[in-house]
Amino acid sequence: MIRFTQKDRLSRFGNKYLERYFKSFDVKIEVVFEEERKDLNEEYRDDFTSLIVSFFGKILPS
Repeated sequence: MIRFTQKDRLSRFGNKYLERYFKSFDVKIEVVFEEERKDLNEEYRDDFTSLIVSFFGKILPS
């Protein structure tokens, strides 16, 4: 059994493929903290915000 705190910790995309792969070896995947499903705009906004914060963290001196 593999446990993850959130589903996207396994992979951001392609979770269904990985679930089928692990299932072929009788390995179960358990997500400990299920989140409410976000709509596509919220996911894009969160991803964009993370990208901007990461970018500025690298170019601005501490």
